[in-house]
Amino acid sequence: MEWTQNNEPRSAETDARFWPDNLTKDNGAKRGTYNASNKEITWDILMNYNKKSWSQTEVRDVLQQGQKVVPDSVKVYDMTLSGTWNGASKGAEVPSDRYTVIAPSQENGNELRIQFADNVSTPYWITFRTSLESELLTSQVKNKAIVQSSGTTVAEWNATVTIPHGGVYITKNGAQNGNKIDWKLNINEGQSYVSDARIIDEPSANQILMGDSFHLYSTKVTAEGDISKDQELIRDRDYTLNIHKDGEGKQRFELKFVEAISSAYILEYQSFIHAGDKSKVSNKVRMEGNRLTTEKRETQQQITVRTSSGSGTGSGVTGSLEVTKVDKEQPDKMLEGATFALYDKAEKRTPIIQTTDADGKIVFNNLLYDDYVLEELTAPEGYDVDQARISIKIDSGVKKTGNVKPIVVTNTKKTVPPTEPGTPADPDPQTPTEPGTPADPDPQTPIETVVPGSPVPVASVPVIIEDEDIPLGGVDPNPTPSDEETPGSEEPAIPSTPVEPSQPPVVINDDPIPQGIPVGEPQPQQPDGGGTQTGMLPQTGENSKMPFYVSGIILLLLGSSLLFRRKV
Repeated sequence: MEWTQNNEPRSAETDARFWPDNLTKDNGAKRGTYNASNKEITWDILMNYNKKSWSQTEVRDVLQQGQKVVPDSVKVYDMTLSGTWNGASKGAEVPSDRYTVIAPSQENGNELRIQFADNVSTPYWITFRTSLESELLTSQVKNKAIVQSSGTTVAEWNATVTIPHGGVYITKNGAQNGNKIDWKLNINEGQSYVSDARIIDEPSANQILMGDSFHLYSTKVTAEGDISKDQELIRDRDYTLNIHKDGEGKQRFELKFVEAISSAYILEYQSFIHAGDKSKVSNKVRMEGNRLTTEKRETQQQITVRTSSGSGTGSGVTGSLEVTKVDKEQPDKMLEGATFALYDKAEKRTPIIQTTDADGKIVFNNLLYDDYVLEELTAPEGYDVDQARISIKIDSGVKKTGNVKPIVVTNTKKTVPPTEPGTPADPDPQTPTEPGTPADPDPQTPIETVVPGSPVPVASVPVIIEDEDIPLGGVDPNPTPSDEETPGSEEPAIPSTPVEPSQPPVVINDDPIPQGIPVGEPQPQQPDGGGTQTGMLPQTGENSKMPFYVSGIILLLLGSSLLFRRKV
């Protein structure tokens, strides 16, 4: 600066620095925020902060890493400037007829385009959302937006969004809880989409997995990415779990999801410690599945075990138990297939279950000095359990036998009953025979279909002549002559006087079926259900019709004689 003062020229010079804000330097910006609860990114493009004049303006943004635009989420707003450092805020929404949205597609390289219908000379705020559902999520998502005016790029902005736990598929931590270790696995915290997902865990040899301690949970995820347990999943429906053991007794487990996963899970389980004081136990776990990258898919943790705190009481020292199973009657015969469970007497540890081999042996290794119970769960086929539970003490005495305590357990063969169930045998004389089986019945016991008494000779049974027209044993008061009736031998000479019957006549009921079967004979069932008649059949010649015939002839003769006399 120069000037004249008192006819003397003067000048002054000074410096000043100006730092424009980011929006001013870049004429806008691009920002993004991630919501882990719905796996969506909200993108904001702040354009033309310096109020440049552009024609045929188009905003272009290539969506990377599998992003998909959420339908109807693209909006354009006026941008209000406050005059403060990066001072900008969202204003009124711009009508949709003032711009055109070209959705990303495979044909255009998954690029989002927004074309303004009019020239641009004011700042705008553009917002849209993208989804990462069904994608493998990494730790970051990057995007770049550009602005073109008449085909020339006039501004561009880069943005990076951090995905909480992105690319992390498995983490693990554990803590000692008495004689067990509580393990916790966080599975797929980044919520990637993984099909055929499975967890493979290999504990160190000084642990025993507790199969009934496994629990798998779904999770609740906050927008910031924090996870917590939700509902427990059901084994063999939502996932499968298999515990394997190699020839040396070392275990590993494999947990496999039935369906593809796209969210986080928490697995909790326990392992039983088989280690002395200050020993180290460790677990190595990895996650496998389709499309997984080489990011964090495996983790390992090591824990120092404190069992006896070095008190010298023997706790934490280990020995082995050898069980030999033999036949009680033949001690040299080893028995295969006996299943035993071994557990501490206080029942605070998970049982160890093993089955005798072809040599009839089981060896329980790495047993802490303690009191145990050996329980026989299943005897070999064809044998009974002799002693279900046996108390076992593992202590310093095992050092005398090579650090192994040997015991022999016997089994007795099952007693074979003399007669197999269902085998026919001679029935007891008092036992009723099955229906239809021929047998001599008890005289006092009526047996259906068997006629009691001795057979009656046929000759003693009176012959009954069945005739519906002439009832047997009675007198027909109104005889009706019939051409078929032939007196035959019943027409003797006419007696001078009627013969009286020797016995009173038998009264005949209206039933057309003849009655009068002798007493004492087996009687067939009568149709009318009536009882047995005790009357006798009439004897031959009783109640003869001859007197009626003689009387008729006499009357005819008298009539003829009177008629002859009258004519004379």
